[in-house]
Amino acid sequence: MANVCINRLFITAPPATCRDLLADVGLPSSTAAEYELSFAVLVPEPEAAASDAEALSAARSSWRRRHWGTTVDPRTARMRGDEHPGGVDFEFETPEPPLAWVSALAAAHPLARLHLLFDCPDEPRAGEVIYINGSERRRSEVAPSAYESWARESAVDGIYGEHQPPYDRIGLD
Repeated sequence: MANVCINRLFITAPPATCRDLLADVGLPSSTAAEYELSFAVLVPEPEAAASDAEALSAARSSWRRRHWGTTVDPRTARMRGDEHPGGVDFEFETPEPPLAWVSALAAAHPLARLHLLFDCPDEPRAGEVIYINGSERRRSEVAPSAYESWARESAVDGIYGEHQPPYDRIGLD
């Protein structure tokens, strides 16, 4: 990948919803350190119609950007911290933040609370989006001019280090 965007997704949900959600993204509900993550499990790509390889590649990239928010399926997700009943926290890389896919994930699992943090140092771009009850509750991005300052303050040891998102301060109840 030319550009790298580090994504960290915090999921909290009732245990049964959490298990269903993990299955919808291709993740087993075990506690392995790495998972095979695929956006195509929940939002499958349509069958290719073009016979020209270059046209097919352009059409596929365009479709993925509209429906996933990024052109590449990440494949590998790393578990961060401990999985617990009703919650999981994992990190994966893509060229752009998968904002459209997270929106689709929230719509498919409205009982889940999703908090995506993303850091794209090559652009520079960083931010977060939070979904509660299937609806976007907050979206924010760091202005490119403020990225360097944000990176020094926030991005120690991956996105926000081992810090859990401040659910009690953002009205998730």
